[in-house]
Amino acid sequence: MRIPTPTHTLAILGTISLTAHASSASPNTTTTTTTSTNNTNTPMTCQEILIPVSATADNILLPDGLDWRTATDAVLQGNVTGSTMARTRVGGEYVIAGRYCEPVGVVDEGDGDAQQRKKRAETLQVLVHGATYTKDYWSGLAPPLNPNTPFAQAKYSYIHAAAHAAFPTLSLDRLCNGASTHANALLECQIPLQAATIAQILASARRGTLPISAAQSPNSNQAQPHHRRQTQTQTRTFTSLILTCHSLGSLICNALSATYPSAADALVLTGYTPFLAAGLSGIATHPLFLPAPDKPLGYLSATREAGAEYLFYATSYDRVVSHYDFTHRGSVTVGEIASVGLGQVDAGGFRGAVLVLNGDEDAVFCQRVGVVGPVFMARGECEKGGFSEAVRGLYGGARAFAVVNLGGTGHCVNNHYTAEEAFARVNGWLGEVGF
Repeated sequence: MRIPTPTHTLAILGTISLTAHASSASPNTTTTTTTSTNNTNTPMTCQEILIPVSATADNILLPDGLDWRTATDAVLQGNVTGSTMARTRVGGEYVIAGRYCEPVGVVDEGDGDAQQRKKRAETLQVLVHGATYTKDYWSGLAPPLNPNTPFAQAKYSYIHAAAHAAFPTLSLDRLCNGASTHANALLECQIPLQAATIAQILASARRGTLPISAAQSPNSNQAQPHHRRQTQTQTRTFTSLILTCHSLGSLICNALSATYPSAADALVLTGYTPFLAAGLSGIATHPLFLPAPDKPLGYLSATREAGAEYLFYATSYDRVVSHYDFTHRGSVTVGEIASVGLGQVDAGGFRGAVLVLNGDEDAVFCQRVGVVGPVFMARGECEKGGFSEAVRGLYGGARAFAVVNLGGTGHCVNNHYTAEEAFARVNGWLGEVGF
């Protein structure tokens, strides 16, 4: 088991920047915490946590020597579907890095809106990022708020929008990404095991065993010292759990909802349809994935900025953001791409609410002209092609289902000018379905 020990810089919007150092403590303790004053001008307070997870899953038994191109070729040819490939039981002890944030403010129980805020204080949104990203995807491509971002970071920060809507959030570095355990890229870093680790984290949230600092006390009217650091954890039980996911994260959340249908109460799937195969030719061609520097064998990184920009962006975006995105990119593993077919499956047993929100010009999941489209850098047509709506067929048992296609927007919705509209649509819909 590898326990990462990074140094994190946290920023609290409108107040102070705090630096906390992760320790080499037992994985059963909170290794990084911060507190802030209960200031009404501060929408949230955040802390970095490390979550120990024991998980197993039946991954695909992939052949030795599989690389990026042969993995995508296998998916395109339909050879890696889960039903046609042998499985192997894998698992172990892992550490998943997370960023827990919650709104700051006192709930007045006599106020109607405050009643909703109180209910939302018991509802946790768990955020699952896509390929080549980390948990920073949900906070404007950097820790909140980073003074070095060359753009208005808060406008691209989902966790800030969620905090303003009174939701706590837990942004995760998925297994094999960011500050989480970097497991075997071929054997372990696949969709089934990643879904299993997140399912364990959801169970911990319901039980109240997430390593959240005692200093994070929702609706407390007592101010906390600015620089106080604690390692004691508190019991913080959440009655409702929402999975908010993007791209490869949405594939994992689909697999999770099929395998563990009671783990979450609602799904928000962004950058997702059941038609990824048509976009894989573009993924294999344009970004030119090569071995990622300073990463284990089988971890890959994009090397062509223009190719990555085509796949992730469209029409209404700032080139400063897309360039920053590329220069701060993460990695993806051969095992993740080889197992994508396992994240486009029937999840009819899921009884919660489902929202699909896509950029209408998503070139990865909405290629109307088929596999040749990305070769010629064709734009997607999520609404006209019926791609987003097709997700409904995977969730026949959902109690509520809705689709949003944002015009002038590409695959990475959070990084476009339409991000604030997207965030409002998500949190507004959550209110409509009872959260």
